Amino acid sequence: LRPCTWPYPIKNNPIKIIPIKNFLKLFIFLLFNCD
Repeated sequence: LRPCTWPYPIKNNPIKIIPIKNFLKLFIFLLFNCD
């Protein structure tokens, strides 16, 4: 099982500043990358 990967560095780019437009895409990305 591979760990979940986030497309952006969380420390450098906190989730708070991720545009809401991209949030759904990122969420789906995480779902497909979490085993």
